[in-house]
Amino acid sequence: MTTKEPPKAGTSPSVVDAVAERLGFFFSDANIRQDLFIRRLLLGNEAEYPHQVPIECLLRFNTIKKFTTDEAVVVEAASKITEKLILSDDKKAIGRVKPFTLEQMDDNIPSTLYVSNLPVEDGDTPKYTVSTEDIRKLFEEYGDIVLVKMRFKKGEHTDDDDDLKPLTPNSKPLSKRRFPLGAVLVEFEEVASLEKAAADTLTSKAGEAEEPKRKLKLGDSELQVCMLKDYIDSRKTKHPKSTEKKESSSKKRELEEKLEAVKFEFDWKPGCVIRVRGLPEECDREAIQGAIGAAMDATDVQLKDRKLYVDYSRGQTDGAIRFPEPSDDLKTVCDKLVAGTVEVAGAKVEAAFILDGEEETNYWKNFIDFKTKQMRHRLEERNTRKGGKKSRNRY
Repeated sequence: MTTKEPPKAGTSPSVVDAVAERLGFFFSDANIRQDLFIRRLLLGNEAEYPHQVPIECLLRFNTIKKFTTDEAVVVEAASKITEKLILSDDKKAIGRVKPFTLEQMDDNIPSTLYVSNLPVEDGDTPKYTVSTEDIRKLFEEYGDIVLVKMRFKKGEHTDDDDDLKPLTPNSKPLSKRRFPLGAVLVEFEEVASLEKAAADTLTSKAGEAEEPKRKLKLGDSELQVCMLKDYIDSRKTKHPKSTEKKESSSKKRELEEKLEAVKFEFDWKPGCVIRVRGLPEECDREAIQGAIGAAMDATDVQLKDRKLYVDYSRGQTDGAIRFPEPSDDLKTVCDKLVAGTVEVAGAKVEAAFILDGEEETNYWKNFIDFKTKQMRHRLEERNTRKGGKKSRNRY
């Protein structure tokens, strides 16, 4: 069992609390929907830490680095919110108590407001003149807010960016520019909180203008507020081609994430595989199976009941025989094949031995990789036949 060093002397409770707050945010539903890096790790099935994020990765996050570079502090912080987070057995990675799934990607829509007409400073590099904290203060009286996300657009501006100034010779490269769209997403923890905010602040509802009970202003700008769902619906109506492109891209991204999350699981046991080398040209799986039956004095039905598997494709000079459990039968088969008292397709094989060590580990790794690729291929085929599932709208 791995033991962890305690946090370094002088680590204050406030630092641990600050890191715990950051962990709570990073592993929240709201952040995972936006954070592709964390989402891939949690949906993936890495051999060492399936569905978890290594602490060494978390320590590279800027908002954690500013508090600590000590793994033990992160472990202690995660231990403070065990209702949400779970540590790996060796305390080297963190996962969620309640797993995140792709089906949750659109769960934010019913609890999110779309707020537009935010003040933006024009110029060679347009920027917001307000912060996420300014937005949070406008809505925090209605309930807990889990995410405030300013909206930007990368690259050259389009019809969505009519107010942006033209690029100049001194402008940043287009690939590195982010144009503020004058809008922000405000996601509440509970739908009831959103409903309270909506009742006071909506300036439009289902595409129709509304007179808000409470007009929101930042600087000289009067903010426009609507439900995120209404905004999405309006975009589909105004820009059908753009929406189709987004939906196609979203489907592709969703499929890629599903494929990455697919991993064949197999808890193999050592000492269960025979490697056979120097098989004759006329060999096939039936010939190898017949030789195994002769060596074990067993019928095909008995071999099937024993769940033996011949890993071989016609034309190969090497093959493998997999047993479900280690037993003396493996040595018996090897001895008779090597001695030539049992032949394969009328010929003596060059070698037969039980795999061990690195060769055995590599055999099972290649087997698991093959089965994983097979599962992913089948998933792609099913997706192609069905035309894909409902797209995920990312706004």
